[in-house]
Amino acid sequence: MEVLQAISATVQNGLILLIGKSAEQFHKEVLSAMELTTRLVVNLHPECIPENSVEHNESDLRVAIHHQIPEEFLSDVSHHHLNLVVTGNDFSEQLSEQIQSMLVGGGCWVILDSKVVPESCIEDYYKLEIGSCLILVKKNIQHAKVRRGGRKARLTGEN
Repeated sequence: MEVLQAISATVQNGLILLIGKSAEQFHKEVLSAMELTTRLVVNLHPECIPENSVEHNESDLRVAIHHQIPEEFLSDVSHHHLNLVVTGNDFSEQLSEQIQSMLVGGGCWVILDSKVVPESCIEDYYKLEIGSCLILVKKNIQHAKVRRGGRKARLTGEN
């Protein structure tokens, strides 16, 4: 998938996470486009039998493969920040919240084979649909600068 390669190439010195069987299928594309300083983590469900090529890539120092329930895995690594997340459409609301809290502003979440994604999961994202793929980019929410004092203080004569 060329779109996934293009998005993967934009991650500079960051962390890419692939979750689930459908995401695992595209690890070669992601790895081929990654920069040398970027890390790739593949999270597979414990019952999932990985492709041979995924296991073969464990020798690449940029790649880490974890066999763990996705919600538990993200709880364990919640202190990390994610630049790109690739999942299938089989994520839970808890997983969605965990991804949202770990994804950096401007970070991207690609949902493969997206059929119906609840609006509550994607309200803080810019979204683009390409075929059956949904691309979400987390909004950089900046709070308005609050000016203290200024005119009000001058009008009342306070300094």
